[in-house]
Amino acid sequence: MNAIVKILIVPFLFFPSGVLLGEDDPEGILEDLEGVGEDLRNELDELQEEAEHLREELENARQEGDASFIHHMELESVRANKDVTVWQEILSRHEKLLAKDGEDLELSVPDFMRSIHKAHQNRDLSRIKSEMSHLEFELRLARESEDEDHARHLQLRLEHSRENLARHKQLAELSEKLDTAVVDDRHEEAEQIQRHLFVAEKDFHIAREMRELEFRRMEAQDELEAIALEMFRAKKQVELATSMAKQHEHLAKEWERLKKVLSSPDVVEEELDQVVESAESMRIRFHLQREIMEAHFKLAMAKEHGEQEEAEEIRDRIRELEEEVRENDEVDGEAVDPR
Repeated sequence: MNAIVKILIVPFLFFPSGVLLGEDDPEGILEDLEGVGEDLRNELDELQEEAEHLREELENARQEGDASFIHHMELESVRANKDVTVWQEILSRHEKLLAKDGEDLELSVPDFMRSIHKAHQNRDLSRIKSEMSHLEFELRLARESEDEDHARHLQLRLEHSRENLARHKQLAELSEKLDTAVVDDRHEEAEQIQRHLFVAEKDFHIAREMRELEFRRMEAQDELEAIALEMFRAKKQVELATSMAKQHEHLAKEWERLKKVLSSPDVVEEELDQVVESAESMRIRFHLQREIMEAHFKLAMAKEHGEQEEAEEIRDRIRELEEEVRENDEVDGEAVDPR
């Protein structure tokens, strides 16, 4: 089980209730205890990897010079290093526990297992608070950049984290009741609380994982829609560039025709004036047609985004441009379709 998500249930995965309450065979306890040690060492390896990763992220943040992010990463690094220290201390206790035997071992195991449980609870609590801090930071940036979709997702995640925090506190209270019942030798009540706690913790983690997967699905869906939009944009860009290239080719041919007239030694002044006026009209028409093409591209994007008001404004602008083309063609004595 991944150490990052295995938060509260470790003590109950390896030991039956009799072990936790000091009522099992010493040889069986020792065998199970060795299994717990292996799991704890795996967790420590992952925690150390996380701490190293956060140190690298902190160094990158310092190089970028973002004060807010630097502060956040410093807190994250402190949290991760604290977790490493706690797990090192637990493993040290574990090594000492393995050296015990008989009644001394039986009496020591329950307290040790409860300490692991408490360590997982504390780590989970710190992670939830850290996640909330990070989400609040990201939400502030999203709102500043007016990224409404991202801000909406972050707000949902933040609300979910707050729910997790409240649920975690309820589990911690139940765990405290278990500790009290054990200390007071109320074994039957302790076993009932232990089973209740185990079920509650499993419910908590399964529900949290389901919600996390739902968030991933939502984010993936948004990404898919964004990719589809970019594909639509790219397709329209290709169409726009193709149309412009054809128009420019026509412009080049027209210019070659006019250039021959201008280059002719036999051209009279009146004809020269007409050619110059025609060249200027051609230049104006070209730029108007190009602006119309750009407007049609913007119109397609506005319609794809569902921005009806903006789309209508663009349509009005296209009509104005087309009217300008007609007026220009009338002055030049031509009737050319602006598209």
